[in-house]
Amino acid sequence: MPENQTWLFRGLAEGSAHVTEETIVDSIEIRFDVLSDWYNIQNPIVSSSQSERGIRIQIPDDRISRISLDQATVEFHKTTLFDPHQACYSHNAKVQITDSLKIRDVLNQWVLPLYSLVGFLTLASVGITSIRARLLDSDKVIRLDYHGLGYGQRQDSPIHHSDFPVEIDTLDGSLDCLVSSWLESYDDHASFVTLLLRSFDQSLTVANFRLLLAALALEQLHARHFDQYMEDRQDFRCKREAAVEACSASSEELANWVRDKLNHNHKSLRSKIEDILDKSGGTGRRLLEVWPNFVRDAAKARNDIAHARLDVSGDVWPIVTAAFGMRWIAYHSYLVLLGLPESTVTSCVTQCQQFEKDIQLIEEYRRTNSD
Repeated sequence: MPENQTWLFRGLAEGSAHVTEETIVDSIEIRFDVLSDWYNIQNPIVSSSQSERGIRIQIPDDRISRISLDQATVEFHKTTLFDPHQACYSHNAKVQITDSLKIRDVLNQWVLPLYSLVGFLTLASVGITSIRARLLDSDKVIRLDYHGLGYGQRQDSPIHHSDFPVEIDTLDGSLDCLVSSWLESYDDHASFVTLLLRSFDQSLTVANFRLLLAALALEQLHARHFDQYMEDRQDFRCKREAAVEACSASSEELANWVRDKLNHNHKSLRSKIEDILDKSGGTGRRLLEVWPNFVRDAAKARNDIAHARLDVSGDVWPIVTAAFGMRWIAYHSYLVLLGLPESTVTSCVTQCQQFEKDIQLIEEYRRTNSD
């Protein structure tokens, strides 16, 4: 467990259980406050029966998906309860994990990956309502509290179902593949996910920070999945040595200069943006419709910020719009890399209200500041 994380164990069953970080649990239940919105839970039509105590309404647990992994299973559930005294429904949603592991491994193996997955698919401010774990060979249940993971209900305004880029209804059986791929690649991509989600954070008001975060996320994604070199390395070395040898006959100083200038074969930021854009399907096409020179302008904005060549006290919109474009093409590309069909991702992103809002802002800025 990371040194900056602290945790508490709270016994929920009768009788206090002696628990340490080496204690083994075999079942974990995580409730995220955003899940009910993401599942798009509606008040159901239910039948009621009379009893001596009044109206009794039972609504069974509805399992959305069950993912089988090597030694564990992950189940996404939604539940609806009716309170006859208050005459209202209450909705709960949870992720149920069946796995035998030590408490000290619960955070990194399950909580953080699923926490970031829910945040990535919803682009919402995610809070953890509760984490409960059942002790191995026991009916005792403990509550796990991890400091800094956003416990309790979110503080921002309520989220509408249409705000989410990836709606649960659109996955059509792809959730299993998505969750499996996410968990398998999480350790390698945790930094990319953190950077990208931070670039979407509405509380981040400093424009150059948002752009740098989006650009860093894009470059990390590129480093994991794309060729980093402009040319084949062996061919490049041969060409370089041939150029140096040709210059040596004229001047050793010139040969050294050529060798130094031809020492870099890595792709530029502009080339990396082009690679990601090529994999961003309909999202990239929609962006280019309103911003044909996106690659050139976005690379320039990021480089100007990174090398302090831009006065950030002036017009911030070149920075803001570049961040918008970079984060959406990286978001789209990663969902495709996780195994979601291209058509599904294009449909999800281009119908997302936040994406369309960003596109409208880009279009308005480009229209008033055309070359």
